[in-house]
Amino acid sequence: MINVLANPDIFKIGEDDAAILETLAVGKRCLDIGTGTGRSSLALSQTARSVVSVDPEDFVVYHRYSVDYLITKWQDLELSNYNFDLAFIDHFGTRVDVACILLQAGISTVIIHDTKHPLPSDEWETAEERLMAAGATDIVYYDTAQGMVKATL
Repeated sequence: MINVLANPDIFKIGEDDAAILETLAVGKRCLDIGTGTGRSSLALSQTARSVVSVDPEDFVVYHRYSVDYLITKWQDLELSNYNFDLAFIDHFGTRVDVACILLQAGISTVIIHDTKHPLPSDEWETAEERLMAAGATDIVYYDTAQGMVKATL
């Protein structure tokens, strides 16, 4: 098991990312996918109306206090049971399909983190096209240490 307190290098959400999340989450019902160490959940919970987190990793229990509900399997999440305003997805390159599903489900704002690491720049155009095809009308890129994108309906 990972001791997240003793290993700060595994945190990918930097202070600049956290500040953006806090600003975008004000008063919103948030879904955090791939919450990992809990830094994003904590940032969202500072200003959000509620936070639901999805992550199968055992170490997620360390930060359960920062979310309203923790789901350990993506398949157990029934989007129809919630009325999310905002979704945060970590590791975008591996979750383009998830972002498209959430946009098509009517979640008005999808924030995608870690766009510099897993997604080579030559693949970004294809990902952007897929987000637009899923209904995004606006895509904003935040040039943070890891890179973050906001797609809105």
